[in-house]
Amino acid sequence: MLLFAVNSKDGVRHLDSPLLSGEDVARLLELRAIADGTPVYLYKKSMMTVEPLRTWGRGLTYADLAESTLEDYGRIMARFSGHQENRGRDLLTVTESDQVAYKRTRTQLQERPIGASAWGKESGSSTGSSSSPSRRGTCRTRRPGARCEAATLPRPGCGPGWTSGI
Repeated sequence: MLLFAVNSKDGVRHLDSPLLSGEDVARLLELRAIADGTPVYLYKKSMMTVEPLRTWGRGLTYADLAESTLEDYGRIMARFSGHQENRGRDLLTVTESDQVAYKRTRTQLQERPIGASAWGKESGSSTGSSSSPSRRGTCRTRRPGARCEAATLPRPGCGPGWTSGI
């Protein structure tokens, strides 16, 4: 998976196509209210967008976050997605044990563990709430259908920290 961030200024400066100008791209981004910094996830081979990350990134753009915050959240979600892939899982099958394993990896096991402050931002992006396009606030625990401190894609605009499903 490849991660890019929307940058309308770069589109205007560098896009030179007889079919679509950089100015046309910038107008389309403005018309669709897609902010600079919005994460865009593409498959390496096909260059097609990755779901559910495309939907999550699109929703994130409406949260009125700073460009750098959007880019940070994009990188965090890419890391979490990679973690899930390494465990033979995906973002649609996140469980509480996946969350715990990810936190342990990031805060204890990796070569340079992150501290509590960095984890606060990371946990707000890699876990989340009921507005996920995939889970709607339920999780796979020992009790099917139980509400939980959701392990879903976060609701756009959701602040840092663990949030429960609504």
